[in-house]
Amino acid sequence: MAAQLTQSAGPIPFDQYAYNSSCYLRDEFFGGVGVTGSIGDLGWNFNGGSVSAGGGTTNEPGLYTLATGGSSGTTCSIYTHGTATMFTPGTHDLVWRVRVNTNDANTTIQIGMQDSVTSVTPTNGCYFQKLDADTNWFAVSRAAGTQTGTRTDTGIAITTSFTTFRIVRTASAQVDYYINGILVATHTTNIHAANCNTVLAIKNSAAADKTMSVGFFSLLVPVTR
Repeated sequence: MAAQLTQSAGPIPFDQYAYNSSCYLRDEFFGGVGVTGSIGDLGWNFNGGSVSAGGGTTNEPGLYTLATGGSSGTTCSIYTHGTATMFTPGTHDLVWRVRVNTNDANTTIQIGMQDSVTSVTPTNGCYFQKLDADTNWFAVSRAAGTQTGTRTDTGIAITTSFTTFRIVRTASAQVDYYINGILVATHTTNIHAANCNTVLAIKNSAAADKTMSVGFFSLLVPVTR
C-alpha cells in the first residue's frame, strides 16, 4: 500500500511501510550516549554546548537534553547528517516531541528542518521558532533568505511541558504546522526548494545555561523506487 499523508494521521509504525513507497525514520531516544554519531537510536550529530541522556520520565521513556552551557551566544543543536544533505523539498511529514526547560527572554529555539545546523537564521527551512522575546510559538517558512509574511504567531503559549510539533509539506508546496494535533498555521509562499536537514536547536543570549529535552522524532517521506 502506498504511503499517504493525511492531516489527521500521526506517526505510523515502520513495518506498515514498504521500502519502495516510503522512507521512514523514527527515534525514541532510548539508546546511545551524548557523543556525535551516538545520540539516540539514529546516531544524531550535535554541535555546540552539550547533549546528555536523560533516562526518561513518565510517558517519555527515553529522552536527551540539549544544553548551551554558560557562555553567551552558544547554539546547541542536534541533526541527522551534514549541513544540508537530506532531500526535503518534496512531500514529507515531520514530528518532534520537545520540552523547553528554560523558558525565558534569553532563550531562542528552532524545531524542524533547515539548511544550517548551527544558525537560527538559516537560508532555507520550515520550523517552529521561539526568539528571545517570544511567549508564543511561531511557525516559519523561509526560502532563499526570505520569510516575509511567513513567520506566523500560532497563538500557542510556550510552556515547560512536553509538546508535539508536526510539520506536513505537500507536493503542491504547501506547509501545514500543528501543535499537539491542532493546525496552527498554513503557508503557501516562501516554501524552500533546497535540501535541508532535520534540526533541533537552542541558543542563549546571556551567560547562563539554557536547556531543552527531546523525547521523540519521526520523518516520513513518500518515495517511488
